[in-house]
Amino acid sequence: MAMNKTEQAAFEKLRNDLALARAMRWPSYPKPAPMSRAEIEANLIDGGERWGSSQKVARGWYQNAYSKRVTYGCSTVVSHNIEGDTTSSQNMGVMYAIKADALRAMRLEMTEKFARDLAGVDRQIEEAESE
Repeated sequence: MAMNKTEQAAFEKLRNDLALARAMRWPSYPKPAPMSRAEIEANLIDGGERWGSSQKVARGWYQNAYSKRVTYGCSTVVSHNIEGDTTSSQNMGVMYAIKADALRAMRLEMTEKFARDLAGVDRQIEEAESE
């Protein structure tokens, strides 16, 4: 049986409310481990050209909770790039083998940050109520 416009709007509101309620929970999964130095070294393949020669890189996923995005990049262990197939930054960076792990790590980092922010607001509320 098809829903009318009012029923469809109510259903969409309930779906949105459920998504918001689920988002306000602490994730049930553990923090994923990024790729180790040994894992990166074991997965080196030909990447793009840098300074006229092919660069050996491992490919993986980087998360940035600040910009709320996950990107596909590379690492040589010595340097990395969060996007592209040649390195541009020093250090190996925090790279994940699969996109889902990078997303989980970003979700946990954002949850921890927002929890600290909300705890600060709660503390201010308690102080204001006791004045």
